[in-house]
Amino acid sequence: MLRQTLRRHDAGADGAPAAITASLSRIRPRMLRIDYHASGGAGHIALPLREQEAGARTDGLWQRTCFELFVRPGDGPGYYEFNFSPSAAWAAYRFDGYRAGMAALEPLAAPQIDLMLRPPFDSTKPQPIRSRAEAKRDAREHLWVQVTLDLERLHALPVDVPWHVGLSAVIEEKSGAKSHWALAHPEGAPDFHDPACFALQLPAARPA
Repeated sequence: MLRQTLRRHDAGADGAPAAITASLSRIRPRMLRIDYHASGGAGHIALPLREQEAGARTDGLWQRTCFELFVRPGDGPGYYEFNFSPSAAWAAYRFDGYRAGMAALEPLAAPQIDLMLRPPFDSTKPQPIRSRAEAKRDAREHLWVQVTLDLERLHALPVDVPWHVGLSAVIEEKSGAKSHWALAHPEGAPDFHDPACFALQLPAARPA
């Protein structure tokens, strides 16, 4: 598991959350799990209503609270963008180069997106007993979004080369203020498509 700290862009709001981390795990060569954790005043984050958008493929998710993944396989210019809303709505696109040749990514199974107000637990380990006060505190201070992304149908995505990965988030507060988070930021305005944001390398998958 690769755990990373996302950086808030200097142009963003100074409000909630105080920090965001993201963990990336490769379950199978073309299956990933990403855990996003926002901490510190997460109760101030505006969350899209789940019952209105659950599981739907939806454009424009980045205009509200949204967690994102970018993948550029090997050293070519082409890359993929995945958007995950806490509502469970999602989107996926491919690009031929920097913001060029954008198209909906097909075929692709809908990702599983789970919104949690408590830490994800390991079923193999004993779980501590949490009081009602602790549960309320977690709901105020923490937000976890866990994504399982199945790319098995995406045969054009090579797994025998390293993947250059960008992990990012757009956070909208209930006040309307927004902040942009990524592993790294280019100079100027926030731009998750910039090569500087592809700051994590996932090694090539091992042969079966």
